[in-house]
Amino acid sequence: MEDGIRILVADDEEINRKLLGKLLERHGFIQKAVESGRVALNEWRSGDWDLVILDVNMPDTDSFGLINN
Repeated sequence: MEDGIRILVADDEEINRKLLGKLLERHGFIQKAVESGRVALNEWRSGDWDLVILDVNMPDTDSFGLINN
């Protein structure tokens, strides 16, 4: 695993994922962007993330419901 702060981004809008991903990488963070709450939950459970940024409203789940899983 690479050294550095690892950030997982979940947003159903592709443009948001791309913009936030570029911004985070520009500041030296290791990031991965996913398109849904369910994918984010699986990634979070299997990864070693320092921070997770969730879109509040996604088609498959909202971030508040995801936190309770």
